[in-house]
Amino acid sequence: MGQEEYNRFEFHYGIILLRTRRFQSLMDRLGGNRISKPVGWFLLYVMPVAAAIGFYLFLSELGILLSPRGAAVASFVRTLSPLANLGLPGINPYLPVVDGWIALVIAMIIHEGAHGVVARSLGLPVKASGLLFFLFVPIGAFVDVDEGALKNARASYSGRVLAAGAGINLVAGVIALLLLVALVAGMAPAANGIPVSQVSVPSPASKAGILPGDFIVSVNGIPYTNGAQILNASWYAPGKVVNVMISRQGDSRVIQLTVGARPNTTLTCTSPIVVGEAGTCTAVVSGYLGSITGDKVAFSSSGQGSFNSTSCAIVGDSCGAEYTPSTAQGSPHNITAVYQGDGSNLYSVGSALAEVRASPVQSGAAAQTAGASAHQKQGSDPSRPLGWIGTGSLSNSELTALVSGYTSVLQNPWQYVCIPTLPQCQSRVPFSDAMGVFYTSALGSVTAPLANLLYWIFFLNFNLAIFNALPIYPLDGGQAFMVGVKAVGRGKLSERRLMQITGAATLAVVALILGVVAGPWLL
Repeated sequence: MGQEEYNRFEFHYGIILLRTRRFQSLMDRLGGNRISKPVGWFLLYVMPVAAAIGFYLFLSELGILLSPRGAAVASFVRTLSPLANLGLPGINPYLPVVDGWIALVIAMIIHEGAHGVVARSLGLPVKASGLLFFLFVPIGAFVDVDEGALKNARASYSGRVLAAGAGINLVAGVIALLLLVALVAGMAPAANGIPVSQVSVPSPASKAGILPGDFIVSVNGIPYTNGAQILNASWYAPGKVVNVMISRQGDSRVIQLTVGARPNTTLTCTSPIVVGEAGTCTAVVSGYLGSITGDKVAFSSSGQGSFNSTSCAIVGDSCGAEYTPSTAQGSPHNITAVYQGDGSNLYSVGSALAEVRASPVQSGAAAQTAGASAHQKQGSDPSRPLGWIGTGSLSNSELTALVSGYTSVLQNPWQYVCIPTLPQCQSRVPFSDAMGVFYTSALGSVTAPLANLLYWIFFLNFNLAIFNALPIYPLDGGQAFMVGVKAVGRGKLSERRLMQITGAATLAVVALILGVVAGPWLL
């Protein structure tokens, strides 16, 4: 058995290298194609574009961190896992394992393959090629271009070989993004009706079996298209039993639902409220079908003063807090109570205007009675409980607008950096887990999965391209930078000087990247 045959299979610390001649013969055929050399020249010019995009993104991020809004941005970044900076599915919590690995393997195969194809088109030898596995899981590919031949080749040759990987990744990323935009442009609401974005638990809707992602098509045979119609409907009153038709993944069904009541909050404060002395503010929650014990009410005031507790847990139907004003006589305090129970996602708000006055009370002075019924956000009668089924809803027009906005590539390119697995991005990406269930297309049920796969192919190819294009030695960009410096020097620069220049560029770029990555944790 020859050395070449023996080295076809290698195992190092869980990493398996499988060499094969099939890839080399394939690279020979592709490299011999007459379009390979023009493609090599094209990718040579694409690589600095990828590097420029990388510099722009890193400098922009650094500029944001140093701007007045940098503290807010840094605070948000700190809520993310530090592992978010690693592009490894299964380690990065925001990279899906299946789609992420498929996209990463594709990116690495075309990256390495491009090096080999361009090398063979220029007559440069490829020593080895093959696949990489981690414990039998494919994680990429490798191509070993003969380093001696690459080093002694003309700058235009070695430059094209080195640029091919990052260049093809950027091209693949752009193609995947264009396909994604075309697919999203064909997405439409999966059904007519009211898309259910969330369901409170417990609630009339959850008890009836309505789920996020369903469409409420009609109630008692009357079709609806937006949540406002339901809120204004005559059937939307506490205690009503109605037949609700929902659409779920293309199937329609009718379920019975008993309408609940959204709470009203009545807020009262003892009167008069005296400067420097505590007054009691009590919130009474009523008109609710079901127990609210344990739910909370939050208190706040527009004036200067303090509560002994800014929230309280309801026992029965009420709870209270002591409020001590600290402003001068006559200062108005608008005290507000907000019901924060799980029973409603449209909170009721009670407010009472209390006028602070000095103690002792002077003869003839009038005390401001502090106490007012709650007012509902919908502006309806606060004395009458409002109907409630416990769903948050969108509209078909909102779904259509989201698709239209996402396909506006030139108007808002930053939106494609908002990855669909981030909680903050779920409602802004049409094919995210939260929104994808509301859409369909000519491709049917594969629409959202295919859109997600295309996104990750775009995202990982794009990131691999800009990172490898940066002048960081020994990455492709760093080696290409050294070749470029050598060409500009016209052979007058020693190897030591070349390494010094390349090393300085590498340190500068690494410092920039570390500043962006570590900056949010240092501010």
